[in-house]
Amino acid sequence: MKKNIIVITGGAGFVGSNLITLLLKKTKFKIISIDNYSSGFAKNHIKEKRVKYINGDAREIKKILRISSDHKANESLSKKINITKNQILWGIKNEMALSLEDILARRTRCLFLDVFETEKLIDDVLDIMADVLNKNQKWKTQEKLSFLSLTKKYKI
Repeated sequence: MKKNIIVITGGAGFVGSNLITLLLKKTKFKIISIDNYSSGFAKNHIKEKRVKYINGDAREIKKILRISSDHKANESLSKKINITKNQILWGIKNEMALSLEDILARRTRCLFLDVFETEKLIDDVLDIMADVLNKNQKWKTQEKLSFLSLTKKYKI
């Protein structure tokens, strides 16, 4: 079965982001960028619905692309910022993300891309995290309040 997906490593860097721009012009394929952001930056992200960015190490590509058997787990939870269930699961299972701040600021960098859109994602992300980490409603409420106090610092 042909999937029409191109996987780019280092898509948040200079070369990778320019390659993505070229591929968007030359193909109709979906593009997945896997980057550990050691030298790339979220500011280099190409804002296009065919492009998905995953924060991860390319050496773990099989784990990244198959972390969930849920076929919708690679669909973005937001129309403005690319953040998927698989990114959240990866952060928890492989990068010891234990807080909402870990996921929305440190792992996916959503907070730095669009603070207002990130606030809309809080409940969905907390539901996924609480399920995986076996946390209760009290934990979710504490995480939400803590993160909302952080988001105030990023609003202009």
